[in-house]
Amino acid sequence: MAPRKMNMSKTMLCVNCLFIFLLPLVFFLATGCQQQEDNKKAAFSAEITGAFEGGVKGPGLIQYSQPAKTSTGDIPGHYLIADDTGFRDFGVTITLPITAQPGKHDLVSVQPLDVGKYYEVCVDRAIGHKVIPYSQNTKGSLTLISFPKAPEVIAGSEISGSFEVSTENSEGKRVKVVGRFLFKGK
Repeated sequence: MAPRKMNMSKTMLCVNCLFIFLLPLVFFLATGCQQQEDNKKAAFSAEITGAFEGGVKGPGLIQYSQPAKTSTGDIPGHYLIADDTGFRDFGVTITLPITAQPGKHDLVSVQPLDVGKYYEVCVDRAIGHKVIPYSQNTKGSLTLISFPKAPEVIAGSEISGSFEVSTENSEGKRVKVVGRFLFKGK
């Protein structure tokens, strides 16, 4: 039996169709994997256990708050780091003094007029229209790996580190939080 001759134009058409079908698929998979990698790299995440359980995950946010004079005293300039996901059921906000730099730092509870003087954390739980803060009797640590040298250079600076802390609300209900962050300042 003689071999069949294939029509070359039909073969090229099939190859072109296959190429046209596979190219977007390969592009989608490549960019999807890259986005997943970017999300892993550019994130603020934390797991909360204890009085309630949940997780926090977002792109990460750093903000500098200017010094303020109040009728009861002065509040120094300070940084805030959070997950940047807007309104949510759970939130974790870390407050750092203007002197923040890489290294290991104790996380503590502070009085309202001591905001910005120490490293502190507040875990918020939203229930309906009420937000319950967990920021009392705080024990834990924050390890900063990279951090901007001054507020003026936040944009484009890498902010990275990890934390482990336990804290409680005004009723003595305690939570433990373990988290990490790695993102660029905006």
